[in-house]
Parts: sequence; structure tokens; C-alpha cells
Amino acid sequence: YNMNYFDNEGLKEYVINLRRYFHENPEISGFEINTTNKIKSELEKFNISYHELNPTTVVAWLGEGDKKIALRGDTDALPLVEEGDKEYISKNSGVMHACGHDGHIAMLLGAAKYLKDIEKTLKGKIYFCFQPAEEIGGGAKEILDFLYKEGGVDEVFGIHLWSLIPINKICVSSGPRMANGDGFSIKVIGRGGHGSRPDQCIDPLKIASKILLEITSIPSNRISTLDPSVVSVGKIYGGSAANIIPNEAFIEGGFRTFSKNSREEIGELIKKISNNIADYHGAKVEVEIKPGVPCVYNHLSSSENAKNTVSKLLGEEAIFEFEPLCASENFGFYTEKYPGLMAFVGAGNEKNGIIYPHHHPLFDIDEDSLINGTALYSQYALDFLLN
Repeated sequence: YNMNYFDNEGLKEYVINLRRYFHENPEISGFEINTTNKIKSELEKFNISYHELNPTTVVAWLGEGDKKIALRGDTDALPLVEEGDKEYISKNSGVMHACGHDGHIAMLLGAAKYLKDIEKTLKGKIYFCFQPAEEIGGGAKEILDFLYKEGGVDEVFGIHLWSLIPINKICVSSGPRMANGDGFSIKVIGRGGHGSRPDQCIDPLKIASKILLEITSIPSNRISTLDPSVVSVGKIYGGSAANIIPNEAFIEGGFRTFSKNSREEIGELIKKISNNIADYHGAKVEVEIKPGVPCVYNHLSSSENAKNTVSKLLGEEAIFEFEPLCASENFGFYTEKYPGLMAFVGAGNEKNGIIYPHHHPLFDIDEDSLINGTALYSQYALDFLLN
């Protein structure tokens, strides 16, 4: 029940080398073919059974029994040019593992390797879910459908390496941990004309600008300050020339929430405000709310179990309180269906200059975090099956 069981050169070196392989060979969401082939070859090397759901999705398993737990790791990289001079820098120009998913794959394979050696002692069944396309909200449905056909599981457990949490610290707090993430698009339909005669036109760009300012103010004006939320616009466009008022303008953005009520309310307010502003100016709007991913919700019992596991491995001082993140993660689909949690494993190290946030071209992790995550995947599953 401590790191001495896991922190040996063989396993640690295995996981670090795997992570570096995946870091050098990143693949964007939906195209994780080589990544998946490498995962399969590692599972075959250790004689671990798996099912290939599609060319980018694999679920492996160990053990037998009525009690079942699913461990999940995501596999996709980002369309980003990597900066820096690390020896294992991306070989795939314009694609980078800038969110730690390379580490997630390596840790989950490391856990599978470790647990295979003690498979006969397992008091139930462990699924190892290698999920693609997380960065674009995909990949979860296929795995959840597979688990459903298997009769479901009793617990789900995921890990996210986090560079803004110090090495050897782990957050397993309960409650909402990552936000609901939804999108929207607004089409403003006005009346175009010559830029010298705006009085003869209904300028959709002006209307779109007013809508932008009003809807991005929803969190501060209409939602409880005790219920965090964000409405953001990432794209506003329209027109073809400086002296032409166009017929149409477009707005695209998203909103993040932590509760079901605010999620529903903000979607309705975006529609209502857009229609009211357009109506006032004699224009029309078409508003589409695009449901995204649900909140990652850490169940209380799972959180308490995880705190016990972390304490066994690294001591109570390793338990770290970290604020909920307004970013989204489609592990929320798992915690929406089953009890469980996502643990945030510290991977930052100021002394080594590992301080950059996720999705940054200089993002990196302290590789000592990999054995911590491998041990946590393994020990949490063992503890859950024994309880």
C-alpha cells in the first residue's frame, strides 16, 4: 500500500518510454490509428485481452467477477505547433500532445502491465478504456455502449495529469470538478446595402455586436454569483467589402456551467436576448444551441475512497485541494452514468521550468508524475474491488 510496490525502475522506465513514444508520434482527434496500433501491440505483448471497437478505440480487461470498474485514458493530441528543445519533441509537424494525453495512455498501459502480473488475485473485473477524440467531445459513446453491453460497471475512474498542480500532489475532491461545455451559433439576418446609406439598411454587424455584448454579460447579470458560469464568443463575422453592409452576420461561441439549472437557463437566455435585440432593429435571428459535454462530477463515496488510496501511496500530505475547472472534459459522460471520479495528478515542477498551462506550445510534465498516476490507477482499482 505504498509507492515501493510501484516505483521500481522497470515499471517507471516502461511508462516514461511509452509516454515519450506517444509524445513524439501525436495524432489529432479521430485519427489515432498508429496510437491505437501501439496500444494493441503493448496489450498483446503482455497477453491482455482486448476488443477493438473501431480503428481508434480499444477496451481491454483483466479479472473476472461480479464487481466491475472501468479505468479510462484519452489518446488524442492537439493541432498545435510544439515549441522547445526536448529530445522527444513531436515528429508530426503541427500536432502536439499539449494536454497530457500521451501520459494518460502510458499510465493506463503501465497499470494494465502491473495488474496483469497479479490478475489471479483480482476480486472482480477491470476494464481499461483507451478513448480517442476527447478534445472534440467524441469517443465516449462507443466505450459506454460497449460497457453497457457488458452489463455495465460499478465504478468509473479517470486521471488527468495537471501541470498547474505540483508534482506529488493529487486532487480527488468531490462535487463538480469540470464544467458542462455547450456551444451556440447565431445567424443575424438584416438588409444589406451601400455603406454610405445605413439608413436604407438593417445592419446585421451592428446587431451582432450588440448581441455579443449582451449574451457575454449573462453570467454577471442574470446568473447567481454562487453558481460559476462563462459565456464566450470566439467568432463573429460577416460581409465581403468595407463599403458594403451585408445581409447576414454570424456569431459562434460557447458557455460553461456547473449546474443543470444554469446550463438550461443560459441556453434560453441566449435565444431570448438574441431575438429581442433583432426584433428591436427589425432583423431576424436563427439561434442554435449545441449541446456538448456534461459536468465531470466526482461522487462523494468515490472521493473518500480515492483519498484513502492516495494516502496509502503518497501520504495524507499528497491530498491537494484544487479549484473546479471551467474547462470541460467528456469524462462527464461516464460520471453522469456511473459513480466515480476523475483525479487530477500533479505534474508541474517550477524548479524544472514545468509551469506552462495545458494547450500551450511549451506544455510539458514532470515525468515522475507518470509513476504516481500508474500507481493510482492500479491501487484505486484494487481497493475498489476489495471493498
